[in-house]
Amino acid sequence: MKKYLVIGLLGISLGLTPLLLAIRPWQDRPGITKANFDRVEDGMTVANVEAIFGESASAFGWVCHSGSRISKFAEWQGRDGAIAGVVFVKDVVTMKAWTASTESFAGKIRRWLKGPAR
Repeated sequence: MKKYLVIGLLGISLGLTPLLLAIRPWQDRPGITKANFDRVEDGMTVANVEAIFGESASAFGWVCHSGSRISKFAEWQGRDGAIAGVVFVKDVVTMKAWTASTESFAGKIRRWLKGPAR
């Protein structure tokens, strides 16, 4: 009886390990995630932000403020639909905004099962 219990627990452990590793948030893994967004700080350059997210912005725009101050707005969109928006003045971060994903739990499971985007 104990033998079957040990084998069962070992099987469950081996089965859950890949799942737990897959959903564990990795701080240093590039991607458009809330954890990486929180690493973006005022004063960083475009290159610094691109290094954190691991890719160039998916969209850029220009914003003209009162006076002669011009800002560049960059947007990164994650595979789950989350959006990281960052405003740069003179090529350094001055403001940022995060829009969380509206993807359903079932949608996340489907995306995880598909694997990395190619």
